This record gives sequence, structure tokens and C-alpha cells, in this order.
Amino acid sequence: MRTMIVKTYNSLKRKKNEFLINRKQKKQVKSLYKKKLVIIQIDGLSYDDLIFCMNDGYAPFLKKLINEQQYFLKQYNPGLVSTTPVIQAGILYGDNNDVAGFRFVDKERKKAVSLESPLDAFYLENTYYKDKKGLLADYGSSYFNHFSGTAERSMFTMSTLWKQSKLQKLKQTDLLLIFLANPLRIVKVAYLAAYEIIIEHLEGVWRGIVAFFKWKRAKIPLVYSLVRMNMNVICRELATLGTIIDMSRDTPIIYTNYIGYDEVSHHRGPSNKSVYRIVRAIDRNIKRIWNKKPSEYEMIILSDHGQTEALPFKCVYKQSLGDFIQQLTAVPVSFDEEIDTEEITLEYIKRYLDEASKKNKFAGLLTIFESKKLEKEKKKKLTAISIATSCNLAQIYFLIEKKKLVRTEIDQFYPDFISELIKHHGIGVVFGRGENHFFILTKEGEITFTATGEISTDEDRKKLAYLLNNYKMNISHEIFIKQILKMMQKPLAGDLIIIGSMIKDKDNKQKMISFVDHFGSHGAFGGKQTNAFIITKDEIKEEIYDATQIHKIIKERYCR
Repeated sequence: MRTMIVKTYNSLKRKKNEFLINRKQKKQVKSLYKKKLVIIQIDGLSYDDLIFCMNDGYAPFLKKLINEQQYFLKQYNPGLVSTTPVIQAGILYGDNNDVAGFRFVDKERKKAVSLESPLDAFYLENTYYKDKKGLLADYGSSYFNHFSGTAERSMFTMSTLWKQSKLQKLKQTDLLLIFLANPLRIVKVAYLAAYEIIIEHLEGVWRGIVAFFKWKRAKIPLVYSLVRMNMNVICRELATLGTIIDMSRDTPIIYTNYIGYDEVSHHRGPSNKSVYRIVRAIDRNIKRIWNKKPSEYEMIILSDHGQTEALPFKCVYKQSLGDFIQQLTAVPVSFDEEIDTEEITLEYIKRYLDEASKKNKFAGLLTIFESKKLEKEKKKKLTAISIATSCNLAQIYFLIEKKKLVRTEIDQFYPDFISELIKHHGIGVVFGRGENHFFILTKEGEITFTATGEISTDEDRKKLAYLLNNYKMNISHEIFIKQILKMMQKPLAGDLIIIGSMIKDKDNKQKMISFVDHFGSHGAFGGKQTNAFIITKDEIKEEIYDATQIHKIIKERYCR
């Protein structure tokens, strides 16, 4: 009896403390935000594909939201590089200058960085954004993003997967417990998971048959079906459930990312029934959130980029981009998966563990264990040339010098390399630097412009117009050059940046060459990949050509 009374007392005391803390936080939140906000990202869905989905019955709720709830749909251009980590850094921090792509190389340290790695995402956010206040800093939540935006509650977010506090782990546990407490939901998720696995197996068999007659290669159904099931069912359900729970807790700002469409589109292409069914499922989940949304919340629904139909470089030309460049230079070349993406974080992690070891004995033991483990790992050294890809965009780094090399210096080390590079059928554009200018090299010739974006001759303007038309880009010359300058002037950008060609496949459909094994591609420009969308309650009238503008718009509208 005494034990029961003590437990009851402690429970009531705990609830009282939680109530007082929550009440204090709510008062603080009211002074920080004009309105509460849920931001939902549909990763990789272009404006064009959204319009098709709404018209063809795959996104009925989003169509209703625009037609009946007076929400406004706007097309926007996220800027370059058009890949999720770069764009999310722009939206969450208002600054993406230190994220050069999905993969890139830090020449200063001669280390490769990949945002597929939680360790690299952790390193970037805690190095380049440690002194910045993110969009979600004041009691916000992040679900399935690359960066946390310094959110208080960061769940399944790449930059916080490696290092999590006990409180964060507890919060993830309570989300899973709530999920497991609903038997009907578990049954539905199990049904949807089985459906995804079956569909992937059937599509895998079909793609295998197609592979005999076209450039496509099938994924191994047994392996990829589990990835697809996880992305499209488990992650989607947890993202929806977490968002609903956070709204019930009066969380003032929530950023949730649905990653399933982007993942499957890479392997199946962005415009077919297989991926449109995923959009339909996401649409239903957004409707669930809307139906549970308290009246004081507003909603923003956006995509970070689109995807363009693509053909893998290796499938078409029977060699990788790395193999081709190695042939041109006659030196060993590091290419994406061949380089050690973890090395860049070792120094930072060891320093972090050393600091932690001063606090308690357990952390000291962890330091010893982790240090020995890291030392035993095979450390691959970057070669003289390293290539880092973001789908149809590849950055070439010459590691002979720590500084960025200009054209004359590259020609000195590797004569005729640049001119031979652009001759390849699968390479459409090469960007580089001169002594006092920048250049764009295409099959039609060279375009030069200054650091202020000035193009000197009418002939160069004609070549630029042809380039934009060839890549189906509806953008002014001035904005395009501004985007290119920002991409080239990033501190960690490559010495050369190349873009895959636009070619016609065997069905006479125009597709873009991807430097990785993807059939839906983004990272550069061309086709639908820079045609993103944003749906808001109040109309956005200004034109958006950079993801950092969205950060500014949200801060002005929703934060005090």
C-alpha cells in the first residue's frame, strides 16, 4: 500500500512539473511565433508531376486544399545544386553555402563527404551551422530530414542519428510505443508493407525483361523491396504519427519529410503509375494530418526539387565516369563509392569523444572503444583526382593543390583534359574558372562571364540561350548565371563541375545522363528537376530562385 502511495505521489509530482514546464514553454512560444506551422515536404515531386497527379486522381486532397480551402500553389526554382541536403540547409538555416552537393570533397583535408552518412551530416551541421539558429530552434520538431534545423525534437533526422541524447532516444521510444498501441494501425501497416514488397518483386521481374531490350537494368527485388517497404510504409507512418502527436502537444513548428517518392523515382523513373501510387498514399497521410490539425495551425506543403527521366552513364557507355576520366588522365581516380566517406568525420568524432571522456567514466570507456574501432577501419586515401556525384552533376577535384585550380593550371597538369571531356557524348556541360572569369563549355562552344555575372558578347548570349533551350529551362539568363556563380563559388565546390547530356533513348524520349545508376535524376538543371512547388495559405507573389528565400519568407510570416 505504501509503495502504491509513493508511486502515485511521484507520478503526480512529475505531471505537475511537466505541466509547469509546458505552461512556461507555451508562454515563451507565444512570444516567439505569430502562428503555429506544419511544413510537409514531398521529397522529389516536381510541380509538373504534382499537376498531373491532381488532375489524374492521385492527389485528390491536395487538389481540394487548393480549390476549396483557398490555399495557393506556386512553382519555384530551388537553385543549384538541386539536391535535398543543399536545399534543406537553405530552408532550415537560410544558408547553404557550405553544402556543395549530395557528395563532395573537402580539399583542405583531402576527405570525401557523403550526405548518405549520418556521421558526415552530423559533422557538417555541428561544424558549419553550430553558431546559427535554425528555423526549428524554438521548440520545433524535425522528421526524416537531412539536417535538424536545431529542432528540440529531432526524429529519424540524418544529422542527429549518430549522436542522440537520452531524452531524444526516449522520445523516439514513446513514438514507437504509441504506434504499437494501435492494433488496427499495425495490421494496416503490415498489409501495406506486404503490398509494397509484392509490387516491387513484380516490377523487378518486368524490369528484368525490359533490360534485355533497352538500356535499363533491374534492381535485385529481394534486397530493394525491403528498402522500398521501409521508405514507403514504415517511415511514412512514423512521420505522420509523429506530426499528429506534436500538434497535440502544441509544438509551434514542425518540419516533416516524406521520402518514399524520391527514393523509388530514382530507381523506377519519376513519371509512371508505380511512383504516382506513392503520391496517392502521401496525399492520404497529409489528409490525416489536416483532419487532426488544430485550428491555430497553418500548413505549408512543398517539394525540394523535381526529378528528370534519366539513363545511367554506365548503362549507355559501358563504363563509369571514373573509368572514362582515368583513361583521359592515365592516373588513378577516386569515384564516389570507392572513396571512404567516413574519414572526414574521424578527427571531429575523436575530439568529441575526448571531450565526453572528461565528463564520466562510461564516456571514457566509449572513447577508448571507438578510437580503437576507428583506427582499425581501412582508410582509403584519395587519389590525385577525385569525383563526387549528385546524380546528373559531378564535381571533379584535383588534389595536387588545396586551392581551386583555374583552367591554365589544369591544362598544365593534364593537357587537353577539359577539351576532351566535353567531346564525350554523355557530358553536356563543363563549368570551370579562368584567371579573371568563369566559363561554360558546351558542344556549341565556350561561354565566358565575369564574377559579377556579365556576359561580354552577343555570340555568348546566343550560346547560353541555346543551352537553356536544350535543357528545357524556363529561366532568364541573369538568374541562371547567378545560380551558376553561387554554385561555383561555394568553398567546397569542385575545380570543374560537369552536367550529363540530354539525349534521346530508344523510344525517342528525351532523357538526361545520370552519373550514378538512377533512372530518375536531379542535382543539376534540365527538365523537371528544378521545377519544385510550394502550397501556402497566403499567396507568395515574389519569384523564388533559391531555397534560402523560403527560409526568409517563413521567418517573416510566422516568427516574431
